[in-house]
Amino acid sequence: MKFMRIYSPAVWVVILLILVPVLALGGRWEWKRPLPQGNTLNGIVFVDDTTAWVLGDHGTLRRLEALPGGGLRALDPVDLGTSNPLYGIDCCRLNIDYGWIVGAAGTIYRTTDRGAHWDAPASNPVRDDPRYELESVAATGPLTAWVVGKDGFVMKTTDGGHSWRTVSLGTNVWLWKVYFFDSLHGWIAGNAGEIYRTGDGGSTWMKTRQATSSDVRDVQFATPLTGFAAGGDGTILRTTDEGDTWTALNTGQNSKMLKALLVYDEATVVTVGEEGTVLRSTNAGATWSVVPSPITRDLNAIAPRDPLRSWVVGQYGAMMMTSDRGLTWSPQSSKELPDLYALRFRTVADGWAAGSGGRVVHTTNFGTTWRDMTVSPYNLNALEIIDSLNVVVAGDYGRVFRTSDAGVTWSQVALGTTTASIWGLVRSGVRSLWGVGGSGTVIRSTDGGATWVRQSTTSGDILFGVSFVADSLNGWAVGFGGTILHTTNGGTSWQKQSSPTRNTLFGVKFTDLNLGWAVGENGLCLRTQNGGATWEAASTPNNSSSLFGIAMVPSSRPGSVRGYAVGQYGTLWQTGDTDGRVWVMDGLGTSNTFRAMWLVDEDAWVCGDGGTILRGSGIVAVREDVPRVPPRYAALAQNYPNPFNPTTTISFATSRPGYVSLRVYDVLGREAATLCDAYFTAGDHVVRFDGHDLPAGIYLYVLRGDDFVMTRKMNLVR
Repeated sequence: MKFMRIYSPAVWVVILLILVPVLALGGRWEWKRPLPQGNTLNGIVFVDDTTAWVLGDHGTLRRLEALPGGGLRALDPVDLGTSNPLYGIDCCRLNIDYGWIVGAAGTIYRTTDRGAHWDAPASNPVRDDPRYELESVAATGPLTAWVVGKDGFVMKTTDGGHSWRTVSLGTNVWLWKVYFFDSLHGWIAGNAGEIYRTGDGGSTWMKTRQATSSDVRDVQFATPLTGFAAGGDGTILRTTDEGDTWTALNTGQNSKMLKALLVYDEATVVTVGEEGTVLRSTNAGATWSVVPSPITRDLNAIAPRDPLRSWVVGQYGAMMMTSDRGLTWSPQSSKELPDLYALRFRTVADGWAAGSGGRVVHTTNFGTTWRDMTVSPYNLNALEIIDSLNVVVAGDYGRVFRTSDAGVTWSQVALGTTTASIWGLVRSGVRSLWGVGGSGTVIRSTDGGATWVRQSTTSGDILFGVSFVADSLNGWAVGFGGTILHTTNGGTSWQKQSSPTRNTLFGVKFTDLNLGWAVGENGLCLRTQNGGATWEAASTPNNSSSLFGIAMVPSSRPGSVRGYAVGQYGTLWQTGDTDGRVWVMDGLGTSNTFRAMWLVDEDAWVCGDGGTILRGSGIVAVREDVPRVPPRYAALAQNYPNPFNPTTTISFATSRPGYVSLRVYDVLGREAATLCDAYFTAGDHVVRFDGHDLPAGIYLYVLRGDDFVMTRKMNLVR
């Protein structure tokens, strides 16, 4: 049972006094690449020819609205209150006010007003159950919907989600698609070539004769008799007898997974899939042509807008459209972007990133626009900025490149006989650089990267990360198998330090001669207070995702730091603890893997797979207070300042680890902002709220945990 604790003024004084130096999260994480956003999209449906909905990973849901020129623009994301991946969406063709969404962990949402509001049916029997991956939904009437998913799961509602009935098909294969041509004729497709059909609205289901052993990902019909199915290994099937029998068609493409198809009519069919695959037939599948695609990432779903125009969505926010029934396609999202492995900012406006395929990107306007350039035919894994004109990048096969004109031209720098891939670069001082890489390689430059000298190490393991402190003499390198190296003489010699792990370490950062951190595989975060003589595991969230990047900044208070670590599946940890011992989970609103992070002033930047770049504007601030006494109870403090314009700080305390959300509502109960929704360790926390885009007035902020709900008021003035 949820409850609220009410504290006396004296207790609130104690709570506010025990707050520790913590990282205050405010501002906004903003997509800078790709645009309009970079979460993978798994589904799309058109309500009419002016409005569409797209959904995808990390609870992504966006409405697309028609533009005068015929395109669509993405409106602000809809917060459903979940970070689960969303996989399937459908609207009722009999009444387009009604629609459904399904996803991971039994996620189901319903709308009765064309998406103005979405609610999660309380009677959903599989809600929040990780065993149920719901892949597809079909709305056959305003109150009737079918849902299918993992392990042969089928469920039906006939009363708008107030009650549900499971349906057994006698199979345990993964079911990918449920599709109804009308209220009577429906099909379900799944793994191992299994397809089921009904002709009586689902009262009975019959397994059809298999024509393939490959997984079937989508099925669609032009008439109740004629339909197509598509799936693994380039499989395309055709039937002319309601699906009783299927014929495998020869496409000439037998390796790529086909994930979705669109049947325009009995003759014209388009199917899309892995690595930007687009196939088209205009003769009922007798022959197929490979259609050039502007996107080479995975394409996951396709939907018609009208008889000529259709849209496709896919990996890392990819969107493209056709106006001629699939003959030609134009991108509707950012162009193809490389994975990004390294990131640096010289100022809050001037930043660089480098990544796969030798690509480098540069912004001088806070990430509003980026200049793309190809520097090398090989991946670039590391980057360092010397000044506004001079930048060095390094990567596979010992390739190092340098520009002295802000990227207008690049020249390769000779490394002698070094051919090992370079994985890390760091600058210390004005023009001193170190690089680390394969086979224990350490290289040094004292002239801004124009020339390099290889340094001697005692390790043959791959080194991924390197950090030097301000004296340019003391440095640390980390790598494969938990390797930690240390130099006290500018790299003339390196010695192995005792490491408590065999997990590979990808990143390292020291803020002074004593205090340092290393991050790596399986959520490992090590910490030292004596220059690496001994290392211990930091207190971290219960998360096994590998960490690839770390950024730490010393605070004005001696021994106090602030910092972040980023990694797989959108992992973001943050610390504002006195000496960086305690880390807590935060969120970036995405499941994309992040490879690097950089802090500049109060901004935080991250980059990663799919060309992802996010900016946390004003995301970092440090609160300096007295030492901590662990709180006995959860607590929510009054915001300060109050009234405020437009930013204020909200403090809260948690008595034990757990998931906590902090949301802002207007006086009508409409959600205005989500400040946090993540796992927190026991202790004291601070967030910053920015209300610059909200009207003046009274707002409520609500803190929710497993066993408490707390609410306070604040006053936004202008």
